[in-house]
Amino acid sequence: MGAVKFDELSKGTTQGVAIRSRGGLELAPAFKSLTTTPATYIWSIAVDQSGRLYAATGAPARVYQITPDGQTTAIFQPQELQVQSLVVDRRGVVYAATNPDGKVYKLEHHTPATPGAEKDTQSKGKDAAKSDSTSEWTSSIFFDPGTKYIWDLLLDDSGNLFVATGDHGEIFRVAPGGEHSLFFKSDESHIRTLALDSRGNLIAGSDGSGLIYRISRNGEGFVLYSAPKKEITALAIDQAGDIYAAGSGRKAFERWV
Repeated sequence: MGAVKFDELSKGTTQGVAIRSRGGLELAPAFKSLTTTPATYIWSIAVDQSGRLYAATGAPARVYQITPDGQTTAIFQPQELQVQSLVVDRRGVVYAATNPDGKVYKLEHHTPATPGAEKDTQSKGKDAAKSDSTSEWTSSIFFDPGTKYIWDLLLDDSGNLFVATGDHGEIFRVAPGGEHSLFFKSDESHIRTLALDSRGNLIAGSDGSGLIYRISRNGEGFVLYSAPKKEITALAIDQAGDIYAAGSGRKAFERWV
């Protein structure tokens, strides 16, 4: 009897096993549900050094803190439609980007010295977004790029925050103290995703022509690859420096007769 093929095995229900593409079964990794949110989408997740997860959702737009045992708390409730991207720095400060017409918010955790201190630190300034009433988190606007969309955030080893935006395909660099500048301007409508290679170059994927850029520390960009897909939605870099990219959408081509 020959080997059972993938198409035949996939008709069944798998329990604790994975189906190999060439046929055959093997033990599968174990999965468990950690938490469920009331949001329609979870757009981004990040983890701090203590193993706590942070989830960016919409709609409604929330940032949730999730402990390793699944306890879930909403720590940020902005007025925008969704929280698109998250990063967490080494001190546990969370940076959250909202869409559309959004901003980058800085979320900080505080331990009140007195019972009344928590109430006094629930917001910073009149533009601060609402935090969960039972938490010890405060939120403040860290950077407003003045763009329609903020798609991705990335922190480098020096604590600089890179902000990928649309409609004008711009990447901004924000220093730890809040000073900001335009780091890179592309010809694409959107910069959708960011990664950092071992030499400190920024790798960026675009929406429009499906381009992958390598951008040096001084903001000089070079197109590494033009994908057959319209949009680069995710990037990963391995230890050898090879770049892996996920793409979606068909490029629009016109034929003139």
